[in-house]
Amino acid sequence: MARVLLVDDYEPSLRTLSQVFQRLGHEVEARCDLAPDQTAEGYALLALDWVGVLVVANFARAAKATRPDLPILVLTGMPEVRASALAAGADRVLLKPVPMAELAPVLRELLGEEPPL
Repeated sequence: MARVLLVDDYEPSLRTLSQVFQRLGHEVEARCDLAPDQTAEGYALLALDWVGVLVVANFARAAKATRPDLPILVLTGMPEVRASALAAGADRVLLKPVPMAELAPVLRELLGEEPPL
């Protein structure tokens, strides 16, 4: 089980994604926004909606600067942000809505987990 920071400004999406992450066995801290003093400490994965682009991009860059091995997954409904998310340090970008069948293997890959038998 991994501890995940999940950030999405759209409450229904945040709630749904949080439930999916929990069903996949992860402990989730779900937030609608990033606190100004938010750090990546204590998390095994960051799952970020690409909202408030400058804030999220700066957070992703800072997280990668202090923890280069920390996986960052960007979940977005806007395909045009893929390049900027990857440039800011995202390891993967998935377009919402993300089916659980697509999300589960990506999470396993990013967290270095073995697939279920």
